[in-house]
Amino acid sequence: MRNVIQALQKCLFLSLFIIVVKTSQAQNTPVQLKIKDFAVWGGSVSPSSYNSSQGVFIGNIVAIEGNVGSSQLVNAKNLFSITGNIYSGNIVSLGNLGKVTGNIFAAKTAPNSPVNVIEGDYKVNFTGNLTANGKIVLKSLGGNNATSVTGQVAVPAPSSTNYSGPAPSGGITNTLSLPLLPTMPTSNAFDNQAGTTNITGTQTISPGKFKKLALTGSKVLTFNGPGNYIFSEVDNDLTSNKLVFDFKNTTTGSINIFIIGNAKWGRLTVSTVNGNFTDRIYTEIHGTGTGNDGNAFDIVGASVMPANNYVWLGNVWAPNGGISFKSINPFNTPHVLGALWSAKKVELDQEYKIGL
Repeated sequence: MRNVIQALQKCLFLSLFIIVVKTSQAQNTPVQLKIKDFAVWGGSVSPSSYNSSQGVFIGNIVAIEGNVGSSQLVNAKNLFSITGNIYSGNIVSLGNLGKVTGNIFAAKTAPNSPVNVIEGDYKVNFTGNLTANGKIVLKSLGGNNATSVTGQVAVPAPSSTNYSGPAPSGGITNTLSLPLLPTMPTSNAFDNQAGTTNITGTQTISPGKFKKLALTGSKVLTFNGPGNYIFSEVDNDLTSNKLVFDFKNTTTGSINIFIIGNAKWGRLTVSTVNGNFTDRIYTEIHGTGTGNDGNAFDIVGASVMPANNYVWLGNVWAPNGGISFKSINPFNTPHVLGALWSAKKVELDQEYKIGL
């Protein structure tokens, strides 16, 4: 009987040991991120060499609902709001009067990247944990201008050298756990599929191959149902036009906009009819942004935004150039419903609200 009990005790001990080991291994295994985890992503250069031209650049009074990330730099100016996590292969730099509702991870992989791995100017509220492979410097004037950290701070030892800021509610640890950054999406092959017809005026187009899209102002272009719409380039200059995505009351299929060169959309408003399926709109652009400050996808917000209209709808992937959204009217609030992914950079001018 004693042998049976001893055998059972050994089995129980071994089972508990295996559980503890597996749990420890799971906790120590870095999380592998995916590009679809992000509302905004900019950059693809290896984080082992710092490149300040790549990253996510957020202007004043910008609100983002979803994760933000870069292999290089995530930079926000003033009066920003990010409801999601921030991930960087190198550094995160934040301005004044902001709020981050989520965790921040900054790996500082490149030896030549700036000393401060996470930095925040005055009166920034951090609701989440801060993890940096180096120094965190948060400014705070106290009182109404105080910066706050509701979470834990993780920095290399010694903490007194690598953390400067308000006392975090969750304390300070020297144990770091940094996730693995995502790989870039596979691009579609359509660069040799340009059509011969230019689009310049108000009309409805069905899926097909077109040459240049160059709306001349006050024009309405309707995409007639799911399918692939291939253009050699888009150049609306700075004219004001409208895009309508007609889903034809379908329940499957996506409206895919494929652009071989650059896309200068000008001042744009977009909307849907016969189905409101933002997740079924996808844009991929293969331009390099040459002659346009490196931006392959460029939009200027409309001076007036009608009800139920947006600056853009759906996910955008730019493997070879940047994505830029500019606001022409600081008192207007343009909106983007969808994700913005660039292998170079994403620039969001003032007064933008991005949401998935």
